[in-house]
Amino acid sequence: MTGARFYRTKSPKNRKGKYGTTYSMELPLHQWMVKSFYSPKWTERIEKEHSKNITFTLKPPDEKEGGDETEEGKLWTLTATGKHHQTMENVASDMINRYNKMIGVIKNIVKD
Repeated sequence: MTGARFYRTKSPKNRKGKYGTTYSMELPLHQWMVKSFYSPKWTERIEKEHSKNITFTLKPPDEKEGGDETEEGKLWTLTATGKHHQTMENVASDMINRYNKMIGVIKNIVKD
C-alpha cells in the first residue's frame, strides 16, 4: 500500500481546547480500483455501523501538480473525515482491511 495517512487538524478558532478538531484518513487508490472500493453500499454500511457523522470525499489526481504516479497510472485519493477520534480510527481500520482484502483477491486471480 502506498501512503495511507491518518491525521488530526485543529480549528483555527479554538487552538487551546480539543473542540473543533477533525480527524482524517487519506487512502490513495489506483484508477481501476476506485469504482469497486468506493461503492454506495459500502459507504452506507460504514455510516450505519459507526453511527457518527463521517464525510467521504474522492479527489481525482491533480493534473497540474502531476499527482502520485505509478506504472499503472495516477492515484485517486479517498478521504474520510470526522470529529470523533475512536470512530475515525475504526473507519480507518475498516478502509485498510477492505483494501488489503481486495489486493489479496486480485493477487489470487492473477496467480491462477
